[in-house]
Amino acid sequence: MRAPYGSIIVPIILASDKTTLTSHTGGKNAHPLYLTLGNIRKDARAAINQRAYMLLAYIPILGPVKIKFPSKSMRDRLPGIMSKRLYHKSLKKVLEPLQHQQAETPLMTVDPEGYMRMTWRLLMGWIADMEETFVNAAKKVGLGGVEEPCWEWMSELPWCVDIVKAMSHDLLHWYHKAFRDYIVLWNQNIIDVKNEPSEIDLRLRLQIPQPGFRHFTYGISNISQWTQGDTRDLEKDFLAALAGAPRATGPLLTANRAYLDYLYLACYPYHTEKTLKEADQRVKDFEDARDVYAWLGGRVSKETGAVIKGFQIPKLHIPRHLSDYVRWKGTLDGSTTETSERLHIDLVKEAWRATNHRGTHLLQMLCWLDLHERVTALEAYIDWRDRAEAAKMAARAVAAEEDKEVMVRKQTTTRRAWQVPNPVKDNVVFKLTKRPHLPTKSLDEVIIAYNFPHFIQDLQEYFTQRELPGIPQCFSALDIWSHVHVLLPILNDFMKAEWRKIQANGHKNTYDPVLFNDSNADVVGLIGYSVGELHLIFRPSNPQPNLPHPFPEFLAYVYMFSPIQSSQKDLATQFFKVSKDYLGSIRRGKIIELDSIICPCPLAPIINEAAEIVDDREGTATLLNNICFSR
Repeated sequence: MRAPYGSIIVPIILASDKTTLTSHTGGKNAHPLYLTLGNIRKDARAAINQRAYMLLAYIPILGPVKIKFPSKSMRDRLPGIMSKRLYHKSLKKVLEPLQHQQAETPLMTVDPEGYMRMTWRLLMGWIADMEETFVNAAKKVGLGGVEEPCWEWMSELPWCVDIVKAMSHDLLHWYHKAFRDYIVLWNQNIIDVKNEPSEIDLRLRLQIPQPGFRHFTYGISNISQWTQGDTRDLEKDFLAALAGAPRATGPLLTANRAYLDYLYLACYPYHTEKTLKEADQRVKDFEDARDVYAWLGGRVSKETGAVIKGFQIPKLHIPRHLSDYVRWKGTLDGSTTETSERLHIDLVKEAWRATNHRGTHLLQMLCWLDLHERVTALEAYIDWRDRAEAAKMAARAVAAEEDKEVMVRKQTTTRRAWQVPNPVKDNVVFKLTKRPHLPTKSLDEVIIAYNFPHFIQDLQEYFTQRELPGIPQCFSALDIWSHVHVLLPILNDFMKAEWRKIQANGHKNTYDPVLFNDSNADVVGLIGYSVGELHLIFRPSNPQPNLPHPFPEFLAYVYMFSPIQSSQKDLATQFFKVSKDYLGSIRRGKIIELDSIICPCPLAPIINEAAEIVDDREGTATLLNNICFSR
């Protein structure tokens, strides 16, 4: 059926997820059902403060069955079947308005421009975890004991809705949780030695702390309740920690790399045919290499300890359908139970805390939510009215003075007349605090305090390359900053701007590695970029004299690593190996322009033997001075 011209399709998206009300004791649970519309932008749906979701219903939960069953099999199976039937019976009641809409009499509503339009409400998405998905689709394949599923009537409508296609992929439970439940567990069974400290824990503890990455100070074996944040943090460090382990063979690293690549591709906020083909290829690479988990004894039975050779696991079968799903319903960042779990806090748990925790707690929760929504609507109206009045006053007032608290510098092609403009570098943005952390430090004080033996020579070399005869007099005193915030490269309009803090703090002995472009680097890839350890952020304290070329205001001093070369790329992990660059026994330094820094550069130590934790600080520093590779 085709909708008439001028009508509006209202795609309805449901989200359901069971949650607990009590923290430790009591056993109180709730099963909320949320509703949103597909016409709303996905970034607005993901923002909780936009209130794009509304609580549609609390689905009843079957309590303990106090009946004597004639057999053990019935006692084990019937409560689950009764719970599923109650679930579908309740949802059928909730979805009744959709069932009764007719093609001849569509719902007439007013659009945002004030016109009356015909609207057609269709169930287009249902976000739920794996268990609920099986419950909803049980009848489709003759499972679960559900005789009258809540969606049975949808096939009779003029716009037939297939419940299997309506069920959305859950990025949290179907993808991230699968990594923790299977990939991490199998690697622990392979790498860790029984009755000995966990090898993976030791390797995670030896990773270098750096911006944007979590340092697992105590490993992961003692984490009892995994959150989505824990899993995502582990995904960043996991492959680097495995590399070089005694039992981490090349095929094992290849399988882990393929799965992580596919996982990150699944998280893309946008997709093209090229990225979907890459995702399909990563899935194929993983399925070709995953037998290594069985060969090395990672995939074993919890009960018997016997090796399981098959991989008939639903969450590992889903990747095959990723590209088809994205073409059908869009990217996965718009369908994840992360949003519904966050909604539990405002619409379930806060409402539960406002009750007396007695038998009528659900009615009390509904009354509290009704009052809360009325107050929220009033606050939104008052805020809209105040903003409208402020906008009128601002139109009649003089433009506000530019903010002076934070200095933001954006590089343009006119700032450096002696270099060819670079399409990546010209979009780098950074910000510093208004006042330096160490103002007006003499050049000799900087050299002694930071132990820079070759700082004068490196500064002289920098000006020589810019066709200046020597170090300008203004550099006799320097203003120094201990950190800078860099805007990570934004590849397209779909990505959000993200600032990352990079430290060069001598008092805390914290020097973050950075990736910078001091030459004509490629727009795509890492070849041509340089890696350095940021040790100093400075500018001359005195005003600069007239120079023959445009001169950057802020400079940085880095200790160099070896160049990034394709010949130094590890085949299994796809990491580039770099090492600290020395002139004799002293690290080679270089003066660079601060706006040439692209982003922090994650580095990890190469540990080609069983890991050991060194207690003293010097011993640990010596271990981390070994060759590093860029992640």
